[in-house]
Amino acid sequence: MIISITLSYQAIGSLAELKRFNELLANLLNGLASKAANSMEDNKFATGEVNLTSTETLYGLVQCTPDLSLFDCNMCFSSAIASVPNCCDGKRGARVLLPGCNIRYEVYPFYNSTKSLTPSVLQSRHSGRNRVEVVLGCVIPIVAAMVLFTFGICSAMGKQGRDVIKLWKKTIIYS
Repeated sequence: MIISITLSYQAIGSLAELKRFNELLANLLNGLASKAANSMEDNKFATGEVNLTSTETLYGLVQCTPDLSLFDCNMCFSSAIASVPNCCDGKRGARVLLPGCNIRYEVYPFYNSTKSLTPSVLQSRHSGRNRVEVVLGCVIPIVAAMVLFTFGICSAMGKQGRDVIKLWKKTIIYS
């Protein structure tokens, strides 16, 4: 599922400019993707910039959900970057959003340039619970349901068993 939003309708002018823009964009996004995917931090997030001209800068941002493995994050980034020529060729700004990652580029700064920037949208899906709490949270309700089900079956069977014994006593007495 690719959702692509072109944010700027102004395209690059000449063919030579377009080729240079696409090369700089590909290098920027691929470098950021490698940096984010290989990050030792959990946020898998990178920003960067490259000079298009002496007066114009291209800004890029990539981020991957923290639950993805290195391989899956790289694959997601590859898919997102590969879709740029199809949707946004020559556009001066765009976003590509995938379920596991997103990329964005613009010719204006759209992010804070501080190194401590932590993306708020893609925080870890784990809420600090450890594995034991998650397992117990799943196992205890299942065991409780099984106990109640077994109790219900035994109660129903117990009543039927008493009814059968009464029926036998009546048939033995009347025989």
